[in-house]
Amino acid sequence: MARLKTLLTGTAIIVCVFCFNAHASGVSDLKSDFIRANDLYKDSQYAQAIVIYEAILKSGYASGNLYYNLGNCYFKKNELGRAMLNYERALVFIPGDSDLRSNYDYLRSTLNLGAKDSAGGRGALWLDRISQAFTIDGLTLFLALLFWIIFFGIAVAMFYPRFRMVLKPWLIGLGVLFLCGGGILFRNIDQFNQAAIVVSKEAEVKFEPAQSATTYFKLTEGEKLQVLELSGGWLKIKRLDGKIGWMADAALERVNQ
Repeated sequence: MARLKTLLTGTAIIVCVFCFNAHASGVSDLKSDFIRANDLYKDSQYAQAIVIYEAILKSGYASGNLYYNLGNCYFKKNELGRAMLNYERALVFIPGDSDLRSNYDYLRSTLNLGAKDSAGGRGALWLDRISQAFTIDGLTLFLALLFWIIFFGIAVAMFYPRFRMVLKPWLIGLGVLFLCGGGILFRNIDQFNQAAIVVSKEAEVKFEPAQSATTYFKLTEGEKLQVLELSGGWLKIKRLDGKIGWMADAALERVNQ
C-alpha cells in the first residue's frame, strides 16, 4: 500500500509539472506570436498581423493591448467599423490608456459619430463618461472591498456603542458610494452585454424583421448600438438617440464576443 501511495503521489507530481510546463509553453508561444504580429504591423503587413492577432484571441487569451493593436491594423486597412469594434473591446480592459483614447476619439471624429452619440442629453453623456472611467473587474473589486469596510464598520458600531456617533456619517457616506458604484456597475454590465458595432459600410434598419419591410433609417460604419432582441437572422436594435428598428445581424458585431 505504501508503494502504491508513493507511486500515485509521484504520478500526480509528474502530471502537475507536465501541465504547468505545457501551460507555460503555451503562454510563451502566444507571447512570441504577439511579438511577431507586432513586427508585421511595423512592416505594414496588416492582413498578416490580423490573422495572428485573431488566432491568439481564438485560443482564449485577450487583453486591452491585443484589441488595441488589432484595431490599429483594421484602421490601417480602412476597415473602420472593425477598428471601432476592437477599440471598444480594448476600452473594457484599459479605459484610461491615453493612446487608446486618442485613437478612439480620432476615429469617432473621422466617422462623424459625436453628434449621434450625444443625443441622449448632457446628463446621459456625463454618466457615460463616469461609467467609462472604470473597468467592470476593477469596479467589482472596489465594491467588494467597500462592502467589507461597511460590514466591519457596522460590526464595530454594534459592539462598541461609543463609536456609533463617529461612525454613523462615515457609514452613510460609504453606503451611498456603494449604491452609486453598484448602479454604475450594473449599467456597465448591461451596456457591455447589449453593445454592438456596425461593421459594414452602410446598413438599413427596417420597421419589421423582413427584407421587404420599409426602411426606417440607415446606419453608417462604426456606429454603436444596443441589441434588444434576436429573431432569426434579424436583430432588434436601439440607436443611441433612442430610435428602434430591425436590421440583418451580418451588418454588425457584438462587443461582447
